Amino acid sequence: MAVKEVFVSISRFVKRLLLILLLAATIILPAVRQAPAQGGTPRFLVITFAVNDRGHIDIDGNGFYVILFNNNGNPIEVTNPDTYTDFIRFDGFNFEWFHRRDNIPPPGYTWIAAGNLNRLAHISSDEREFKILLDLENPNMQFLRYITNNRFTIHGMTCTLEGSSILGKVLDFEGIGPGLDQNDLNTIQVNRFTGALQPLPPFYPSDPLNDITKHEGLGEGFPYDNFDIRIFEISVQDDLPLSP
Repeated sequence: MAVKEVFVSISRFVKRLLLILLLAATIILPAVRQAPAQGGTPRFLVITFAVNDRGHIDIDGNGFYVILFNNNGNPIEVTNPDTYTDFIRFDGFNFEWFHRRDNIPPPGYTWIAAGNLNRLAHISSDEREFKILLDLENPNMQFLRYITNNRFTIHGMTCTLEGSSILGKVLDFEGIGPGLDQNDLNTIQVNRFTGALQPLPPFYPSDPLNDITKHEGLGEGFPYDNFDIRIFEISVQDDLPLSP
């Protein structure tokens, strides 16, 4: 094996070890200390994001996994930032919440990084799925601060990493691709206390495989399967699991 290949293998191993240690420290220990929800209402809104079995959740900086929110419950068009008010972005190491601040600078808007969500995120042991648990009881968490309506909308996508851009070119989204026409029809209506609402988008919670959009300049070796969405699901649960 060439020296370069050995270096890449070691680098990937170190990245995975660091990610496992980070998520273990921020998820498993707090989970043991959490109390069950009171009054019969769910404690967490759960977002499940899984990729093609031929791939895995990418931690090598090749792209982003993104959950888009519209606090007003309007349809979300994944290529139009005017249709979403917030999003969660996973870059392979950090789950971050971004919130839209309008009129900064006038008459435009800007996205502010509103906090890290690693404490309530978990990547499965086979590295093909992650879950984010949004706390429905803690008013200091980003979800309750920025998603103020009980009914709102969510859309999911994967995209490329484009230099310093906050989001890149769309690779896949909830719904059938690779064409992006009318992808807003796959917007998911959500109630914070019950999860996804009827009518549900076609295929939900599964997503058609091998429908990813390919872009020039990414190279023949780009790991498209890592960004080919297999499942995108919104549900609720009463408490954090005691083990991952």
